[in-house]
Amino acid sequence: MELQDFAAQHLYSQFAFAKPQASILDRRGATTEAMQEHLKLSKVALHPTAVEVTSENNRDQYRIGIAQIYASLMSFDDLAEAKLETRSFLEMAVEHFEQPPVAALNIRTFDIAPADSFEDLRDALRAKLTPGSQGLIEAVGVPLSDLTWVFEFKDQHTAVSVQFGPMENDQLRTILQDPDGADYPDNALFLSVDTKLRHKDGKSQDPLEWWDRSVEAHRKKAGLIGEWLREGIT
Repeated sequence: MELQDFAAQHLYSQFAFAKPQASILDRRGATTEAMQEHLKLSKVALHPTAVEVTSENNRDQYRIGIAQIYASLMSFDDLAEAKLETRSFLEMAVEHFEQPPVAALNIRTFDIAPADSFEDLRDALRAKLTPGSQGLIEAVGVPLSDLTWVFEFKDQHTAVSVQFGPMENDQLRTILQDPDGADYPDNALFLSVDTKLRHKDGKSQDPLEWWDRSVEAHRKKAGLIGEWLREGIT
């Protein structure tokens, strides 16, 4: 079975404030204008405690709210480009709130590695990770069609969720919110890594520097997980 290298498809970044930024309640108009000017996007959703701006294809979303700011990007060809766009937005949003302390940070990425066969990938993963599952298949009495794994890790300041499994083209287009996309492989190994961090000091006075370090560590972790997955199934 052939499994190609992983490529990033999604980058989500969120800052959670140490305390609510009530100024958004009276500044939704100014916030909307700041977001539209910075992002060059016009689709705006006004919520009671937040402003959300979305790209025309609905695959990129940006939010500034009373409790959080976030950027969710899927329309990019290169992760470095998405990181630059994300950091620029986060910097603008932090300055808009006059440098509020940030207590928590969430980074999530999706990666896919094209494969030449869904069934071969599924069976190789099963053999690698659940070699004793044949008894389960026999107990069910129906052929295995699909499978996925979710692993949760947590300590005092960090929580990491890792999810992966084989996917076909229609599944990929659904999860990547691109129903008309034509560039996705027929079959792929999907990998989601979601990192939630709470600042060790209770709040960060320099959230952008914290994000820089954290997104680098997150991508290193995702790369190591991808290497581990490839071992033994190719």
